[in-house]
Amino acid sequence: MACLGVAILTPDTLLMRWSGLDGWTMMAWRGLLESSVLLGVTLIWAPSALRAPLTRAGWPVALALGSSSICFALAVHATAVALVLLTLATTPLMAALVSRWVLGERTQPLTWLWMLLAVAGLAVALGDTPKWQGALGSPWQGVAFGLGAATSLATGLVWARQTPQLPMLPLTGAGALLAGLTGLIFTDTLTPPTLALGPTLAMGLLVLPLSFALITRAPRHTAAANVSLIMLLETVIGPLWVWWGVGERLSHGMWVGGGITLAAIALHILTAARRSSASLVKMD
Repeated sequence: MACLGVAILTPDTLLMRWSGLDGWTMMAWRGLLESSVLLGVTLIWAPSALRAPLTRAGWPVALALGSSSICFALAVHATAVALVLLTLATTPLMAALVSRWVLGERTQPLTWLWMLLAVAGLAVALGDTPKWQGALGSPWQGVAFGLGAATSLATGLVWARQTPQLPMLPLTGAGALLAGLTGLIFTDTLTPPTLALGPTLAMGLLVLPLSFALITRAPRHTAAANVSLIMLLETVIGPLWVWWGVGERLSHGMWVGGGITLAAIALHILTAARRSSASLVKMD
């Protein structure tokens, strides 16, 4: 399920480029279309679950997921896709920090080492990234929004872990709706001259709802570490789609820095999984 979900998700950033939308308009289309599918399916199959985003435990998750969608749309509009996806891949590291703050979980010394390596890799990539000429027009802004998306997503996942009985489909749909309404407020028009309707509809009605429906259910059947590792494939494959589709190339520094960051994140996930397995053995 995780592999299929990530495979469906990888062309997402290419469709964002093909849509021709600016950040706020893209946010509105993505959020409103995705939420209509996810909340519509919930209404048909489990209408009682629609109350989940309004509960005391559910609304923080929906708010965090919505904030992540908002930051991601602005990040992709600001700079190169590869840099945004590389920044978003730090979500597992951000989750370790959020867990320390929310749950009081101790951060292992090795985790701090992986964080430093990940930041070093981002610095190398950022220092050699050609600017993407968007409305915001700065790799630094793109990385800032990317880190905001990673932190928000990590926060939502940590809160969801506190209440595993919460249905993720309506929570994800509510977060998408929040992002869509935010984009609707700030956009000048929903139908700019450059709008490509096909990629926009494919992105909002198929890619996002299908991929996240599969990815959010996958941890019920396998370890979260496995899902996190599979999610890193988007960071590798996503930029290749964009390079093929619009010619957005990776610089030498982005290859080197990206390799350092992805290696640090993978090592963090593997060491965390090993610690979790060791603690379960001790309990037995």
